[in-house]
Amino acid sequence: MEDKVVVTRSDAIKFLKENKIETDVIFADPPYDYKLLNEFSELVFKNDFKIFVLEAGEQKDINYETKIYDCIERRVGEAFFKIFINKQI
Repeated sequence: MEDKVVVTRSDAIKFLKENKIETDVIFADPPYDYKLLNEFSELVFKNDFKIFVLEAGEQKDINYETKIYDCIERRVGEAFFKIFINKQI
């Protein structure tokens, strides 16, 4: 079995609007003062993934479908992490 890792470096909003993705893990580390965090998160949730890890500089409220995803929140130093896990995996 061939392992595949694809790293994409681009404007995240533009990329998610133009591409439908199926992936195991999405890791996002936007700038801590990212003004489009909610729009970005909404676009991520329109894709198929197993785990979405979001790093932020402060505690952020993110809207998500609680019937589909569990959310684990952790603080590590100055960073806050939200880990969304698809319940259907």
